[in-house]
Amino acid sequence: EMFISTESGMVVMDLSNYSTKLYYTDLEIPPRLRTIVPESDTAWWVRSFTNGVFVFNPVKKIFTRRYTLNTGRSDAPETRMNYLLRTSRGILFAATEGGLFSYDRTKDEFKKVINSKMDSLNLLSTSLMGMTEDSSGWVWIGTNMGAVAFDPGNGKIVKVFTDNPDVGLVLRLCTDNKQNLWFNSLTTGYWCWLRDINKLVSFGYNLGLPWNDESTFASTSDGAVYGGGANAITRFYPDRLLKYRNVPGIKILEASVNGVFTPFTHSAPGNTQMVMKPGMQNITVDFAVINYDLLSNNRYYYRLLPGNKEWQETEDGHLVFYNLPAGRYELEVRGSNTLSGSFSATDTIYLTVLPYWYQTSWFKLLSILVIAALALFIIWRRINVIKKEAAFKQKIAETQMQALRAQMNPHFIFNSLNSIENFIMQNEKRQASDYLNKFSRLIRNILDSSMNELVPLSRDMEALQLYIDLEQLRFNNKFTYKVQVEPSLLHGDYRVPSLLIQPYVENAVVHGLANSNRDDLYFAVSILLEGDHIKYIIEDNGIGREKSSEYRRYNKPHHKSVGLKISEDRIVMYNQTQRINGHAVITDLFDRNGIASGTRVEIRIRAN
Repeated sequence: EMFISTESGMVVMDLSNYSTKLYYTDLEIPPRLRTIVPESDTAWWVRSFTNGVFVFNPVKKIFTRRYTLNTGRSDAPETRMNYLLRTSRGILFAATEGGLFSYDRTKDEFKKVINSKMDSLNLLSTSLMGMTEDSSGWVWIGTNMGAVAFDPGNGKIVKVFTDNPDVGLVLRLCTDNKQNLWFNSLTTGYWCWLRDINKLVSFGYNLGLPWNDESTFASTSDGAVYGGGANAITRFYPDRLLKYRNVPGIKILEASVNGVFTPFTHSAPGNTQMVMKPGMQNITVDFAVINYDLLSNNRYYYRLLPGNKEWQETEDGHLVFYNLPAGRYELEVRGSNTLSGSFSATDTIYLTVLPYWYQTSWFKLLSILVIAALALFIIWRRINVIKKEAAFKQKIAETQMQALRAQMNPHFIFNSLNSIENFIMQNEKRQASDYLNKFSRLIRNILDSSMNELVPLSRDMEALQLYIDLEQLRFNNKFTYKVQVEPSLLHGDYRVPSLLIQPYVENAVVHGLANSNRDDLYFAVSILLEGDHIKYIIEDNGIGREKSSEYRRYNKPHHKSVGLKISEDRIVMYNQTQRINGHAVITDLFDRNGIASGTRVEIRIRAN
């Protein structure tokens, strides 16, 4: 009788008359049976692709038991099984999509094999395919990254072929009489690991071998190895492979420079040369390994001297060198064969790349002299830049002192003291006290701010408010004002030069509003955050700059105002330190009749 596992159940064929009968499992769905592994005369293990492992009695022709496998999670579906193997020691292994399982006879269940410490890639927990056992008891397992050997005795992985990227997914495996490992890859073909010399030999599809997909790989008693493929079976002869001793030859065939074929010259026997003009730096050299047994097992090596003395492997005999510097090179090539492990003799060609005139020694010496002169010039220029930076910093310090003096304007102080005296003379003690209190706070604020280049914006606004209050008291509430600051500026940690806009506010009050007879005089200050800039806007409805200039020429012909000039310099220099350009923009305002109706000042500085 012949027993055949099928998708629907177990088929038994009577070999005397070739009649068949199908025996079903107790499942309501097709069991999808695969590998049959005998345990005894009355109990066979039968692998199912998606429904676990069955136990079949070949005498009674019934299924007696079914074992399910999962990855350990209660909610996980049953894992697919790809192979079943019973070792010579009676251990039953199952290769699944969820890793490696073994049958525990004491607990009568399949348990997952825990990864060993040597399994750094967690190979035993990945998708596993075929298995086979060698004479030493190692279990060879096919993975999606190559083949590995597992020792059931100590539970460790003892051999890994995953470091060869050409292998890929290994489907089925077997060993021959010499314990060499044979396996097939889904993408690259058939492979053999020669155990004695530790070499991998490839039999690729490019040799005309049939493509394989979940096929068999088996050895027979006559020493042959068979690999199942699409519509064909391949027979391998391991004994011939082990006796193979062919030594390949090597020959440099031709060369081209910048895409143009270039012939060799021979100054002496065995002395092949090629000389290239300046600029001809892209060189292509082709050489061949003379061995036509199995082209896929030929290996190509080269080394270019002077340079790396180690031999470099290339995919084929086609070498391309880009932008070779001028000089003399020695290119050596050789070949080898994976089957025999032997190397050929070497073939050599001498390459000479002639230099341009600017690559000669006299030009290099001249270049060194020019570079030295240029370095001296750069050092001299750098010293000048440092001097200019020092002068710029000194100018900033002087401008800060000038700004302090401008903020403590003697006329303002004198007028403030006169106002205090006037309040006292008129017996306005409360107003005099209030004025004196604000005046002293402003002076103290100015002195404190002079100690730092930048002050918090909120503190700067406090000083500006004190100044405006004093001017309003001084001019008897002749005007109204409004200071509007974007809330994010007050709540954030923004720092600005102290009293930067005070001279512009003073100019608006003293020269724009004080000389006007309008009843609705006002000025407004707006401070906005625009991206990474702070924008100040000071606007008044006074007499304008032209009439203000006339008043100054008439009333104070010898007075020279420097407050605005100092503020303008402070703005420009501050923005320069922040690597931006910026200055104050003053705009004259006019009513519908073209009569001057005030001034607007806009200032932009970098937010800090």
